[in-house]
Amino acid sequence: MARTKVKLEWMRNYAARRQSYRKRSKGLLKKVSELNVLCGVDTCVVLNNPFDMEKPSEIWPKQVGDVRRILRRVDEIPESERNKNSSDLDGYLREKILKTQNQIRKTSAQIQELETSKMLFDCMRGKDLTDITDENTIRNLIWMVDNKLTMATYRLRYLKEEEDEPQHPTNGSIIPPVESTRMN
Repeated sequence: MARTKVKLEWMRNYAARRQSYRKRSKGLLKKVSELNVLCGVDTCVVLNNPFDMEKPSEIWPKQVGDVRRILRRVDEIPESERNKNSSDLDGYLREKILKTQNQIRKTSAQIQELETSKMLFDCMRGKDLTDITDENTIRNLIWMVDNKLTMATYRLRYLKEEEDEPQHPTNGSIIPPVESTRMN
């Protein structure tokens, strides 16, 4: 029987929340122990039980000397090194916004190239392009025509050179693809 995906949100039911804490804390301590044994990683966990305040915090490893040694090592790490990979909400959001803006920029460039390509093909089919008044659109269309002509010229030159050279039966010739440059 497959497990259902658990929604990660605060559980309103007190008994279910307490039961979930009990199960998950055992699982967490088991995983930490496995990480320590299998990978040789110094690990330390302190769990404060919110359901039984009289019960002491659960600590792993059980030996207090090991916990102190690990905490001393953490304290010796400079603050800048300790926080190197952490980020606050502001930094996280700034990074997400920057990534999204870059993605929007790339997608906009792709859309613009596709629209320009469509206009070029419409023009080749005989459609009149006199209704285009945007200077940027006209520049993009000119750029694309120049780019296509340059690619065609290189291709013709390569085919002409290949035609002039004698063919060897064991040497199969492959025409290299010509890469196009993207519009800015």
